[in-house]
Amino acid sequence: MRTTLALALLLPVLSLAAARPVPLPTEVYFLSPPNLARVNDAVQAVPNNPEAVFYCQQWYWLQRRGTWFRTRSSAGGWAIAEKKDVPRELTRLNVSQYRKWTPGAPVAGREAPHLASSKKR
Repeated sequence: MRTTLALALLLPVLSLAAARPVPLPTEVYFLSPPNLARVNDAVQAVPNNPEAVFYCQQWYWLQRRGTWFRTRSSAGGWAIAEKKDVPRELTRLNVSQYRKWTPGAPVAGREAPHLASSKKR
C-alpha cells in the first residue's frame, strides 16, 4: 500500500522531468450546445469564445500547444486525437485567429447536426 501511494505521489514529479504533456482541457465545455458559425464548407466554429473550438465531421475539436483534442459532446469529455484522425481542413486553419472570433454573420441557434437530431427522439 505504501509503495503504491509513493508511486502515485512520484508520478507527477517524474512526468514533469520528462516532456510536459498537454493537459486535457477539462475546463472547456458548454452548458447547452453552442451556436456554430461557418468557417468553410467542412468546418464550423464557436464564435466569441475564449478558446478556438471547432465542429467538423461530427466532432468538436480544440488545439493546444500543437496537440488536438476532440469530443462528441459539447459538454466536455475531451480526449487527445491522433494526428491521423485530425481532419485536413482543421490542420490548414490558423487556429489562433478563431479565439474570441466574431464572424460576419453567425448562424444563431444552430446546433451540431447530431445533437439537434437526438432531441427529436
